[in-house]
Amino acid sequence: TTMSFKCEYAATGRSTCKDTKCKKTIEKDALRIGKVTKSPFGDGDGEMVQWYHAECFFEAQKRARTAKLEDVEDIDGLKKLTADDKQLVRDLFAGKAVKSAKGSKKATSRKRKAASSSDEDSEDGSSSSEEEKAKKPAKKKAKTTRKKVTKASSSDSDSDSDSDSSEEEKKKKPAKKGKTTRKPTKKVESSSGSEDEEDEKEGSGKALKSITIAISGTLEKPRGEVTSMIEKAGGKVASTLTKACKYLVSNEADYNSGNAKIEKAKKQDVPIVTFEWLTATLKLGKPAPTKKYLLGSD
Repeated sequence: TTMSFKCEYAATGRSTCKDTKCKKTIEKDALRIGKVTKSPFGDGDGEMVQWYHAECFFEAQKRARTAKLEDVEDIDGLKKLTADDKQLVRDLFAGKAVKSAKGSKKATSRKRKAASSSDEDSEDGSSSSEEEKAKKPAKKKAKTTRKKVTKASSSDSDSDSDSDSSEEEKKKKPAKKGKTTRKPTKKVESSSGSEDEEDEKEGSGKALKSITIAISGTLEKPRGEVTSMIEKAGGKVASTLTKACKYLVSNEADYNSGNAKIEKAKKQDVPIVTFEWLTATLKLGKPAPTKKYLLGSD
């Protein structure tokens, strides 16, 4: 029987965790992961899902002998979760110690409400701050005009020696203006620097042009960020190892585990490289030589 996996937030609180060591109700809006099989009832294309708490699912996976999840990215619906819950699922898959995942959606919904309220507060705050900023220049102008009036009145009443000193002060002021004229040159330098950075980004965008890459295991950066790096460099990311794949990016622990992707890559003579190969490729602007980054080459 073909089995797949999916994850979502519970729409109701009626489902029960299928882990034999739990059997508790999965609360509404809590994160849950399910095993999906074809429904034995009827001749249609219906499916049957066995739901688990996220934490219970991976505990059950440790005890399971068959129907094991080989790659966390194969869980349908993972991309629709919040960033925190995505990382939680990946950490549970990697066997990392995490806080209880049960009812995690409630905390997430609270964060969303807090975030929305803070956005509203920030909008109100920004609008009020903009109004204050608009008022401040008017105050400054008023102060400067008052100073000018007082200076003018005092200069009229002062003696000839005072007028001579005021002329000397006027001569000194243009020197300050000269300092301000240097600022545009700095801006020009910074703008030219940004153009160089854009040229580098354009160069790195061709490093993996039309090259398909598969990923296996937990890398130095989150899977989504690694996928973005490859796509920005012109490459494509395959969820499974196909004939079109030119490289498989993995790590030593995953390589030694001998999972399905690793074994398939060995049979197809697809280079199994480390994450460092990817960063070297992006710096080089073209695929880096694999010899230095091959796994299992010792």
